Amino acid sequence: MADDIARVREGMMIATGEEPWAVFGTMTVEELVEVLRQLAKNVRLSKYQRSKRGPKKPPTKRKYNKKHPHVTTSKLLAGRREKKRSMKPNPKPTP
Repeated sequence: MADDIARVREGMMIATGEEPWAVFGTMTVEELVEVLRQLAKNVRLSKYQRSKRGPKKPPTKRKYNKKHPHVTTSKLLAGRREKKRSMKPNPKPTP
């Protein structure tokens, strides 16, 4: 959202320059609040209606299948490491 505002500001500065916006820099906080409230009264909220999609459906739960049980990747990797260790020959002791 901040990127959008920055791009719009950049375009407005090119189109109008800084002069029309200088009045906002000299306002007190209370004056700026009043101007923003007046501007907000003119906004037609019907143009900005929320989506009519409705709530999201919960995800469906998967059933456990004995033929294809889920195994985590970490368990698979740990099993491979153990298998490699057991297949390595023991180093010969030095006399």
